[in-house]
Amino acid sequence: MEILTTRIPENLLKDIQQIEKDERSERAEVVRKLLDTAVQEWKMAKALKMVSEGRWTVRRAARFAGTTYHETLEKMTDRGVDSGPALRDLTSQIPADEGPRDNRRGNLLRLTSSPVLDHHDW
Repeated sequence: MEILTTRIPENLLKDIQQIEKDERSERAEVVRKLLDTAVQEWKMAKALKMVSEGRWTVRRAARFAGTTYHETLEKMTDRGVDSGPALRDLTSQIPADEGPRDNRRGNLLRLTSSPVLDHHDW
Protein backbone atom coordinates (compact mmCIF):
# COMPACT_ATOMS: atom_id res chain seq x y z
CA MET A 1 0.00 0.00 0.00
CA GLU A 2 1.23 3.50 -0.84
CA ILE A 3 1.41 6.41 1.57
CA LEU A 4 -0.34 9.60 0.47
CA THR A 5 0.26 12.94 2.16
CA THR A 6 -1.90 15.96 1.44
CA ARG A 7 -3.00 19.24 2.92
CA ILE A 8 -6.71 19.69 3.59
CA PRO A 9 -8.79 22.66 4.72
CA GLU A 10 -9.78 22.88 8.39
CA ASN A 11 -13.49 22.31 7.70
CA LEU A 12 -12.71 19.05 5.87
CA LEU A 13 -10.56 17.89 8.77
CA LYS A 14 -13.44 18.57 11.16
CA ASP A 15 -15.78 16.53 8.96
CA ILE A 16 -13.29 13.65 8.90
CA GLN A 17 -12.92 13.81 12.68
CA GLN A 18 -16.71 13.65 13.04
CA ILE A 19 -16.84 10.60 10.80
CA GLU A 20 -14.06 8.99 12.88
CA LYS A 21 -16.18 9.40 16.00
CA ASP A 22 -19.43 8.25 14.36
CA GLU A 23 -17.85 5.22 12.73
CA ARG A 24 -15.45 4.50 15.60
CA SER A 25 -12.66 4.15 13.07
CA GLU A 26 -9.13 5.38 12.69
CA ARG A 27 -8.45 8.36 10.44
CA ALA A 28 -6.57 6.33 7.83
CA GLU A 29 -9.47 3.91 7.45
CA VAL A 30 -12.01 6.74 7.19
CA VAL A 31 -9.95 8.56 4.56
CA ARG A 32 -9.43 5.34 2.53
CA LYS A 33 -13.19 4.69 2.51
CA LEU A 34 -13.97 8.28 1.52
CA LEU A 35 -11.38 8.22 -1.27
CA ASP A 36 -12.67 4.88 -2.53
CA THR A 37 -16.23 6.22 -2.63
CA ALA A 38 -15.13 9.42 -4.38
CA VAL A 39 -13.14 7.50 -7.01
CA GLN A 40 -16.06 5.14 -7.69
CA GLU A 41 -18.44 8.09 -8.07
CA TRP A 42 -15.98 9.84 -10.40
CA LYS A 43 -15.63 6.71 -12.54
CA MET A 44 -19.41 6.33 -12.83
CA ALA A 45 -19.86 10.02 -13.69
CA LYS A 46 -17.20 9.77 -16.40
CA ALA A 47 -18.67 6.52 -17.74
CA LEU A 48 -22.17 8.02 -17.96
CA LYS A 49 -20.82 11.15 -19.64
CA MET A 50 -19.04 9.06 -22.26
CA VAL A 51 -22.21 7.04 -22.92
CA SER A 52 -24.36 10.16 -23.20
CA GLU A 53 -21.89 11.64 -25.70
CA GLY A 54 -22.05 8.44 -27.75
CA ARG A 55 -18.34 7.78 -27.27
CA TRP A 56 -18.71 4.56 -25.25
CA THR A 57 -21.13 1.68 -25.19
CA VAL A 58 -22.94 0.80 -21.98
CA ARG A 59 -20.81 -2.33 -21.68
CA ARG A 60 -17.56 -0.38 -21.95
CA ALA A 61 -18.83 2.14 -19.40
CA ALA A 62 -19.73 -0.68 -17.00
CA ARG A 63 -16.26 -2.21 -17.30
CA PHE A 64 -14.63 1.17 -16.68
CA ALA A 65 -16.83 1.90 -13.65
CA GLY A 66 -16.36 -1.60 -12.24
CA THR A 67 -20.08 -2.34 -12.26
CA THR A 68 -22.35 -4.73 -14.11
CA TYR A 69 -24.18 -3.84 -17.31
CA HIS A 70 -27.49 -3.78 -15.42
CA GLU A 71 -26.13 -1.63 -12.59
CA THR A 72 -24.91 0.87 -15.18
CA LEU A 73 -28.33 0.90 -16.87
CA GLU A 74 -29.94 1.56 -13.47
CA LYS A 75 -27.54 4.47 -12.84
CA MET A 76 -28.35 5.83 -16.30
CA THR A 77 -32.05 5.73 -15.47
CA ASP A 78 -31.51 7.27 -12.02
CA ARG A 79 -29.48 10.14 -13.46
CA GLY A 80 -31.51 10.63 -16.62
CA VAL A 81 -28.70 9.64 -18.97
CA ASP A 82 -29.82 8.76 -22.47
CA SER A 83 -27.72 6.41 -24.57
CA GLY A 84 -29.30 7.50 -27.84
CA PRO A 85 -32.50 6.85 -29.72
CA ALA A 86 -34.21 3.49 -29.52
CA LEU A 87 -34.87 1.55 -32.72
CA ARG A 88 -38.62 2.24 -32.43
CA ASP A 89 -37.87 5.99 -32.28
CA LEU A 90 -35.80 5.77 -35.45
CA THR A 91 -38.30 3.67 -37.37
CA SER A 92 -41.22 5.91 -36.37
CA GLN A 93 -39.49 8.81 -38.17
CA ILE A 94 -39.35 6.94 -41.49
CA PRO A 95 -42.36 7.54 -43.78
CA ALA A 96 -44.43 4.40 -44.33
CA ASP A 97 -43.81 4.36 -48.10
CA GLU A 98 -40.06 4.68 -47.66
CA GLY A 99 -37.32 3.23 -45.60
CA PRO A 100 -33.63 3.76 -45.14
CA ARG A 101 -31.64 3.00 -48.25
CA ASP A 102 -28.52 0.91 -48.59
CA ASN A 103 -26.29 3.56 -50.16
CA ARG A 104 -24.27 0.97 -52.05
CA ARG A 105 -27.21 -0.51 -53.97
CA GLY A 106 -30.09 1.94 -53.58
CA ASN A 107 -32.15 -0.88 -52.04
CA LEU A 108 -34.50 -0.29 -49.14
CA LEU A 109 -33.27 -1.74 -45.87
CA ARG A 110 -35.58 -3.59 -43.55
CA LEU A 111 -35.23 -2.51 -39.91
CA THR A 112 -36.23 -5.04 -37.32
CA SER A 113 -35.72 -5.25 -33.61
CA SER A 114 -34.84 -8.92 -34.00
CA PRO A 115 -31.14 -9.73 -33.65
CA VAL A 116 -31.59 -12.76 -35.91
CA LEU A 117 -31.52 -12.27 -39.68
CA ASP A 118 -32.95 -14.74 -42.15
CA HIS A 119 -31.40 -15.36 -45.56
CA HIS A 120 -33.63 -12.66 -47.16
CA ASP A 121 -31.97 -9.93 -45.05
CA TRP A 122 -28.49 -10.55 -46.46
